[in-house]
Amino acid sequence: MVRPVFPGSFDPMHNGHLDIIIRAQRIFGDLMVLVMENPLKSESRFTLKERLAIVNESIRDIEGTRAASFDGSLLDYLRQEETKIVIKGVRGSVDLDSEMQMAQINRHLERHVETLFLPTDPALSFVSGTRIRELVDLGVDVSAFVPKVTRRKLEGS
Repeated sequence: MVRPVFPGSFDPMHNGHLDIIIRAQRIFGDLMVLVMENPLKSESRFTLKERLAIVNESIRDIEGTRAASFDGSLLDYLRQEETKIVIKGVRGSVDLDSEMQMAQINRHLERHVETLFLPTDPALSFVSGTRIRELVDLGVDVSAFVPKVTRRKLEGS
């Protein structure tokens, strides 16, 4: 069986991520959550190691999931792990356009790679790492949007 991969920067991990993780696990029975660096984001709130720890704690009770980090390209990871299914969550048309471009590039570079899109629960469609970071910087309580471990880490940072 090929384990699908749900990649992201998870900076920070939020309930929109958990929604996709839970639903993808239900579909496939198995899921790798891959914590990666995003070269388009100039500054991370947490280190790669800290984000991996937050993800691990957030998914510890979701059977069939595990997390890893990778400091390279997604395609390099897929080749290394001999897997070919990428799961991407999309909140709306802007996400879909961006993720579609990336999926098409990946497919062009590696013909065996398939990207599957899961629409985010509409109740979580406004939640993003950028908005969470902005709210935290303004002193707003974000506990309704993030797992407890993320909230604790954000309050400590």
